[in-house]
Amino acid sequence: MMKKLALLLALALSLCLLSACGGGANPASDFEYRFNAAAGGVVITKYIGTSIHPKIPERIEGEPVVGIGENAFSGSGIASIDIPTSVKEIGGVAFSGCDGLTSITLPDSVAIIGNGAFYRCNELTSITIPDSVTEIGERAFTECSKLIEITIPDSVTRIEYGAFSDCDALTSITIPDSVTSIENFAFFGCDALTNITIPSSVTEIGNNAFGWCTGLTRINVPDSVSSISRGAFYGCSYDLIITYKGKDYTEYEFAS
Repeated sequence: MMKKLALLLALALSLCLLSACGGGANPASDFEYRFNAAAGGVVITKYIGTSIHPKIPERIEGEPVVGIGENAFSGSGIASIDIPTSVKEIGGVAFSGCDGLTSITLPDSVAIIGNGAFYRCNELTSITIPDSVTEIGERAFTECSKLIEITIPDSVTRIEYGAFSDCDALTSITIPDSVTSIENFAFFGCDALTNITIPSSVTEIGNNAFGWCTGLTRINVPDSVSSISRGAFYGCSYDLIITYKGKDYTEYEFAS
């Protein structure tokens, strides 16, 4: 009886310790961090651990981890990252240059993906962006040269400057009908992109938004678009047909 009780107590203690450590999360000593009163918790400012598969704890010093700061994992060589559901914001260039990172799933607590957050993650092939995200920053995924497809959640209203520019392998992207503006250079240089549907919610398409997307052969611009740059399709294939307000144009004719 005493032996069974001791085993139960040992098991309970183990579970308690596991919970306190965030279920196998890296220790706080693997991170530099600061408390941000406005954000309501801890922001990770730098990863100083050695594991290439880090798991960020949900709490540090009793406070929730609410953000991953600018440059926190930039160039760190990580192969994967486990982000807790307490995190609300991915800061600017937070994971830029993480060449070993192949895929990432963002928890449905994240609302903001900062400017250049995944810039030049050259091995990134897939990312899950949850419906909680309302903002994808400028150049957030620029030069993610192996990213094949991406779905933008219908919580996003703008595709910012250069957000997906030079994603050479991108063949499929879903733009939701919540988006009203496709900014300058948003998909510039996505030369593997062969088809894209612009929803009727879009009212503005910026300069070079689809510039040098040489794989496109036809694109329909909805009548809802009231502002469109003449250079929106600059450098695309000579065979590209752009349909706008009931008429077909070549890229040259459209630019003229």
